[in-house]
Amino acid sequence: MPRHYVARERLCLRATTDYWINAMDGQPFLYVNKEVDPGLIATLKQDVIPWLEASVASTPEQQRRLAEDPRAHRFTVVFDREGYSPELFEQLWEKRIAILTYHKFPRDDWRAEEFATHRVPVAGGETVTMKLAERGTRLSNRFWLREIRKLTDSGHQTSLLTTNFQAPMTTVAVSLFARWTQENFFRYMREHYGLDHLIEYGTEEIPDAIAVVNPEWRKLDSQIRSKTGQRHRLTAQFGALALSEDPTESELDRGDAWP
Repeated sequence: MPRHYVARERLCLRATTDYWINAMDGQPFLYVNKEVDPGLIATLKQDVIPWLEASVASTPEQQRRLAEDPRAHRFTVVFDREGYSPELFEQLWEKRIAILTYHKFPRDDWRAEEFATHRVPVAGGETVTMKLAERGTRLSNRFWLREIRKLTDSGHQTSLLTTNFQAPMTTVAVSLFARWTQENFFRYMREHYGLDHLIEYGTEEIPDAIAVVNPEWRKLDSQIRSKTGQRHRLTAQFGALALSEDPTESELDRGDAWP
């Protein structure tokens, strides 16, 4: 078996990778097992989204709503930051499929005055308090979507991205955090029911034609993304120093030539 980083063990261990697709309350929809893991983005494109498109019923009422409202969507897919890809977000929205995930490269913190306190009902029936704020944001590919942030008592801001333009801010926030119901279930099953214990031993042939991500490319790509984020922040700081509070057209033209 190939090696995968197992977060709970903090080790690289030989394992396959399982993808579980669940409803808001943790009920299972779909299970995908990958002997050679292409990553969450590829699994979404190749397995999860095609299955959902074929399985989620499309009614005449929904078709009418999609035709009349350019902001309407068929359904929303919620996933972790491993699936962060502006290109994927745009491709799914072309199919009128909304996404909800964490912002992998959030910019500077927002002002605390922007956040308001909301009482939010969660899937289990309880009500929790969250400090939330919302803005529109544009990603590296010029794709526009909603950015919602949660402010914690420690001052940390958790940034969420979504193309669900119709759900209230509170519903969007609780939908992403509801992922923990799924993760808590698997943690409980591992600790109390030995979910990870092998029930059999055997081997299975893997086709030689399966494409895998080059680990060296993944490492370099991560470094490039990190440097790009640093460059964007420095450019913003330079603009704040070089531009006046109310910049003229000539100042903005010069800004187009900045590195």
